[in-house]
Amino acid sequence: MADAAAFTARLRASLRCWAADGTRCAWLKVPPSRGEFISVLHGEGFGLHHADAEGVMLSRWLSAEADQRPGYASHFVGVGAVVINQAGEILLVQERFDDTGLVERWKIPGGLVEEGEGVEAAAVREVREETGVETEFVSMIAVREKHGYQFGKDDMYLVARLRPLTETVSKATQELAKAAWKPLGFFTSLTE
Repeated sequence: MADAAAFTARLRASLRCWAADGTRCAWLKVPPSRGEFISVLHGEGFGLHHADAEGVMLSRWLSAEADQRPGYASHFVGVGAVVINQAGEILLVQERFDDTGLVERWKIPGGLVEEGEGVEAAAVREVREETGVETEFVSMIAVREKHGYQFGKDDMYLVARLRPLTETVSKATQELAKAAWKPLGFFTSLTE
């Protein structure tokens, strides 16, 4: 394992080579076990880009042209699902922990898209996890963007239309209080 002085010497030599080769940007990921190198990289002009379970990514723009490094993720991607059965009922869920202050607030099932997961698969998964109902993707029907959602990032929320393949509801997550089929007129009856 290299100590900080040896790492600094190799880094400086590498930076000279990369600049001479026309490398536009240097990216280095520091694993958690080598956190002491973060301050060395910062001292050599590297800035923090992002961190995850594998380590901290730092980068330094080397080119004389304008810095074109992409920022880190700017959005959370969420998905909701509209599922309507043959009886004309819509599948709804009720959060167990509702921070809106609304009593018995019903909504369509949904949640965050997982890394590497497609939106269509996420919608089907969320409905299955939250309600036990098996579905298939039909189409995308809506998009909503909310700025400043969490950690200063925006939320892109997509709504999919799914066709139910089963109808038996079994609330499957601890985060939900209820899951049920409701008549399509359910929401308008709440405002009367």
